[in-house]
Amino acid sequence: GGGGAAGGQRVRAQLLALAGEALAPGPWQQETVAALNSAAAALLRAGDPLAACAAWARLFKKCAAERLTHPDLATAHLNRCGALLRLELWPEALWDSLKAERLARERAAADPLRAAAHVARACGRRGQALLGL
Repeated sequence: GGGGAAGGQRVRAQLLALAGEALAPGPWQQETVAALNSAAAALLRAGDPLAACAAWARLFKKCAAERLTHPDLATAHLNRCGALLRLELWPEALWDSLKAERLARERAAADPLRAAAHVARACGRRGQALLGL
């Protein structure tokens, strides 16, 4: 984990460095949002939450740069939130939980059951982040 305030700062610095490298122009810019999300999720499943967070930075940058929306953005924020919780980066995890909840609520009319499940997961993760703070 983060190992307290100093450990959290160290992990945060590592994450910022990795994300900076990940966001350098490259072939990833031609990938679909779904492919970027799959790559990040695979890194998390492989036990590398730091690399997964950096990979999700690519997805979020692509969405922002191209003004894309995607039905799975709430899921991506929830997954990155889970990775951030593993890293004990509580403020960042809290932000992602709130973003995931907002995105899920925005999509509630299109898919109410999925939105409700996302809101429930986001609230649970928000609680974990708040406990860590």
